[in-house]
Amino acid sequence: MKFMKNALLAVIAVAGAVVSANAQSATVPSAKLEKPITVKLGAYFPQSGSSKNAGSTWFLASVNYDVLKTASASPITVGAYLDFSAAEKSMDGVKYKRGFLGIGPQGKYYFAKPGATVTPYAGAGLGIYFVNGKDGSDSSTKTHIGYKLLAGAEFAQGFVGELSYHFPGNVRDGNVNGFGVQLGYRF
Repeated sequence: MKFMKNALLAVIAVAGAVVSANAQSATVPSAKLEKPITVKLGAYFPQSGSSKNAGSTWFLASVNYDVLKTASASPITVGAYLDFSAAEKSMDGVKYKRGFLGIGPQGKYYFAKPGATVTPYAGAGLGIYFVNGKDGSDSSTKTHIGYKLLAGAEFAQGFVGELSYHFPGNVRDGNVNGFGVQLGYRF
């Protein structure tokens, strides 16, 4: 796991250097951002057995705010995200709670021209995750650098459908990594 964190930090450092160098040599043409806010609700499916003690399906909510959009045929957007997921379940007289809150920058690449009826995209986000776990009266909260991968589609009417995989980190006796399925709307 330590190797993954170091590798991720190295990739971020290299990407930052490349972006910085490109920003000094040329400006990226940007397009007008229409409806920069996206609100999504859905379900989260943790992959770890111990995280499933709080339930095999959790609530997932997200808010995204895009701040930049390139003016290319297949645009890229850059923005910020806030993800929240939580679940609670009683089993054998013990109440189990798990959840996370993640915040950070994200980017999306669109595979079709803007204005199309359906615009598919893929993206990723890197952020700080606050992960909480509680088994009965024993509670633990940890802070991790985490990330998410996502793929989805935006519809011309403003609706959004998204699949994601989150890597928020470990809490208590296991990780809370898992799949997310969400529907939302752009404002």
